[in-house]
Amino acid sequence: MKLQSYLARATAAAAALGLCSCAAQAPATAAAADSATGPSDTALAADGAADGGAGAADAAVDAVVAVDAAGDGVAAVSLSLAPTELLAALPNREFLLINLVVPTKVIIEGTDLSVAATDTQGLEKALKYDKAAKVVFYCMSGKTSKMVMAKLNALGYLGLRDLAGGILAWQAAGLPTKKP
Repeated sequence: MKLQSYLARATAAAAALGLCSCAAQAPATAAAADSATGPSDTALAADGAADGGAGAADAAVDAVVAVDAAGDGVAAVSLSLAPTELLAALPNREFLLINLVVPTKVIIEGTDLSVAATDTQGLEKALKYDKAAKVVFYCMSGKTSKMVMAKLNALGYLGLRDLAGGILAWQAAGLPTKKP
């Protein structure tokens, strides 16, 4: 199946970048994508609520598949991190943490910069036009970060992750924030 081929290549790319140990998740993700959108749809297939609600399904790692959004035969996989997973990754991280809510009243401690979700050029500049850049995006609920990841995946960026449920899930978990 065409989608499974895309998924396998994108999963291998994500694993090569050290973003995940995706092999165990690939079959379930492909099945979810096939049932949610069909293999030829240009869409996001998300496990659970695509609006990034802070429910139990959104607290787990949530695979997001951009299915050939650019029409160039390349699909990409990006993984969402639960708030506790992001917290654990912050001390020894090798990724940028980017807030997509501009202006904002609160950010996650350790945020590297804030860039408006609609500013594609600003986002690419923040990533230094490095298609393999490792970055974790977050927004208010998780919905906008998934859309930004899909947009950047379509431009060839593969090292992207986001915070499942956004800063609302982060705060609901009682994790540290600060004023920008």
